[in-house]
Amino acid sequence: MPWALLVALFVGAIDQPLTLEEVLARTRPSAEELFLAADLAETRRELAGTSSWRADAPTLGATVGARRAEGSTRPDVELELDWPLLARPTARQLLVDALAAAEATLLGAARLETLGRATAAYRECWAAAARLTLAREDLATVERWAGITARRAEAGAAADFEVDLLSAEVAEARARVALAEAEELRARSALAALVDRPLGTSPLAVPPAPPLPEAAGWEARFQGGLSRRALAAGLALEEGRLALATAREGSRLDLATRVAREGDESVARVGLAYRLFGRQEPAALEAAAEARRQAARRRHAEAAAALDARFEHARGLVSRLGVMTPAAGLDRALGALEARLVEGKATAAEVLALRRSVGALRRDRLDHDLALLAARQELSLLTTEVNP
Repeated sequence: MPWALLVALFVGAIDQPLTLEEVLARTRPSAEELFLAADLAETRRELAGTSSWRADAPTLGATVGARRAEGSTRPDVELELDWPLLARPTARQLLVDALAAAEATLLGAARLETLGRATAAYRECWAAAARLTLAREDLATVERWAGITARRAEAGAAADFEVDLLSAEVAEARARVALAEAEELRARSALAALVDRPLGTSPLAVPPAPPLPEAAGWEARFQGGLSRRALAAGLALEEGRLALATAREGSRLDLATRVAREGDESVARVGLAYRLFGRQEPAALEAAAEARRQAARRRHAEAAAALDARFEHARGLVSRLGVMTPAAGLDRALGALEARLVEGKATAAEVLALRRSVGALRRDRLDHDLALLAARQELSLLTTEVNP
């Protein structure tokens, strides 16, 4: 008895559906998240090598050489330290402030988009399994109808061409099942690529529809949402990087210090080095900096427009998509058609034409529900205000 209970528990664990929450908890960081983390780390490294007055890390040089002179055998030793000076000290502080304000927002928004892609992959995987179920149910229906028609033909109640017609329908339905199986496998592989452990063969639970705030508050939640704030934070960070890069490129002064021992004498010197520019170099540097600023703002404007379009599309679908005919009504319609075929009240050609209409309605209903679910999930993502 204990062994039977253990086997039953094991089988139950295998058949337990995998939920969306479990998949999201196992979603690994995306390439975009990792690239962003590397980019932020590079910005911190760049700041660590500079200061409010220093454009780069100092350069230390050391020279040692033997001295051959009467009365002295001590070698000459010289240390040099060069400090590149920052032309505009406020440029670095601009980047420091932008990084402090943007880092958590950017990382949170990137994670939110990753979870959004995992949610979409889960939804598509579940949809592929649902379409496969519809295809298999359709195959079972036409196989039953083919058997019914064959028996009626043997009894002389149906024509041979009806048997041939249903045989062709069975072949077509089997082909649709094969295509649906391949699509389900592809969708499952796409989902498995996003998580850190294999999915196995567990079925997927029905993806839940996320709760949404009142429709009157969607616009305000979107404008103050994490995705929208991340765009502004990213632009501020990019402008801070450009300001510091421009200040470093435009720096001309180096603070040079030298400490040396020459024989029995000690020498210490402090001086300034001025880097000479070409006549047109300052104007070219400023033009390049302005072009980069304009490019960053253009990218921001395009990204904001794309985000607005996503919001409007999701809001429009959620507002306009209504409730379709319940599936139970379509199932009853198929049952009624089969009863007419059994009773000889309809020919195979008649029931097959109606079956195609019912099958199309079942697929349309599934597509409608998936479109509404996708829109709700997208709207939920775009109106999220806190880091996931």
